[in-house]
Amino acid sequence: IIILEQKPKWIPSQDFPQENYQDNVGFPYIVHQTYHHRTRIPEHWEKVRARCKTHNLEIQFWLWTDDDLYDFFALNYAWFLPTYLNYKHPIQRVDAAKLFLLYHYGGVYLDMDIGCSKSLLPLFHESNGVPIFARAPLGLYADFMAAPQRHPLLFEMMHALPSSDLSFYFPLATIFFATGGGFVTREATMSKHDVVFMDHELHSDGVDRFFLHVDGNSWTTWDTGLWEWLKDNIILLLVLLALILILCCGIGYVLYLVSRVPHKRKRLIE
Repeated sequence: IIILEQKPKWIPSQDFPQENYQDNVGFPYIVHQTYHHRTRIPEHWEKVRARCKTHNLEIQFWLWTDDDLYDFFALNYAWFLPTYLNYKHPIQRVDAAKLFLLYHYGGVYLDMDIGCSKSLLPLFHESNGVPIFARAPLGLYADFMAAPQRHPLLFEMMHALPSSDLSFYFPLATIFFATGGGFVTREATMSKHDVVFMDHELHSDGVDRFFLHVDGNSWTTWDTGLWEWLKDNIILLLVLLALILILCCGIGYVLYLVSRVPHKRKRLIE
């Protein structure tokens, strides 16, 4: 039995109950979400959050603001606070915070642009206390994850964040590999601990899906359009690269033949 510790004093009572919370299968019935402010949530996000609550009356929904997260790190994980504050992109702080929240409290993390198509209780009951990640078309999603309290995989991922804090020319690549889906994919797939990988169809594409997506744009940077074009035109890009490679090889071979001609003539004259 996992007993959730009493809420810290700074957390508003309407979102974080005073009583301890118990769960018989290893996952506290909690959904963690984050946003800058508690009262300025975009209307379309508020609607999908309300729908999730309707499908999951047994589950507590905890909304963490920027101030809540700062206090959470200052009180519990001060060693990480410099890295947390130095992240170049705000979404990286969200990506990092979800790992610490799941480790500290357990439960489920959902991005604000993720809605629920049905009850999430099967995720709590069928996991047997093993962390759950969702397969994406490429790697794993970072918009959803679930874990029991104090799981060692989350501990390892938390401590891998500082060494993964790399910066690339493209902002989207920095986010993806430093804290986002690329980081989650690497750490979860290389871990020695048991992990459950939810099929992409169960995540958001199939008839029995748990989640649905609404407009988010929390990842939007100046290079987003470029990566979207590459994703949508990957076949065309590969064909063009193959043609360029063939052309370069052909030009190289012609130049090689041309370079051999003078040597042959010189030998004939001698």
